Amino acid sequence: CLEVAKFTPSKHPKWAKIKEYSEKLKDDTNTLFQTKDEAMRIDFLTRLEGTMRAKGQEPLNLISRRRYLIKEGNLERLTRRGKHTFYFHLFNDILIYSSKEMASGKWILHRRIELKDVSILDTDNVRKHTH
Repeated sequence: CLEVAKFTPSKHPKWAKIKEYSEKLKDDTNTLFQTKDEAMRIDFLTRLEGTMRAKGQEPLNLISRRRYLIKEGNLERLTRRGKHTFYFHLFNDILIYSSKEMASGKWILHRRIELKDVSILDTDNVRKHTH
């Protein structure tokens, strides 16, 4: 239908209707792709939440229509007791990190950090000014 509108001369008696239907089809197609993307994100969050358990914390509540994954992977976290490897999930609004429980195969959530409460510190500048 989009091709029909493109190749139909503007003087054609039905050109206005063809153009109107073409735009409607374009809008419906965009809505369909957005709905599919949202469904895939919610499915991912549902599966992730099903593989995690909170470590003495409130329920996970990972599922949100507006939440999407930016990056995930292993990172080392420096604690008072040394370096520990955790699995991080960075979303557009939260950062969570967890570790794998060998007995159950589930991920244990160690911390959920709301990004609205986070500030970034350039550690290179801190080292330069503290030495």
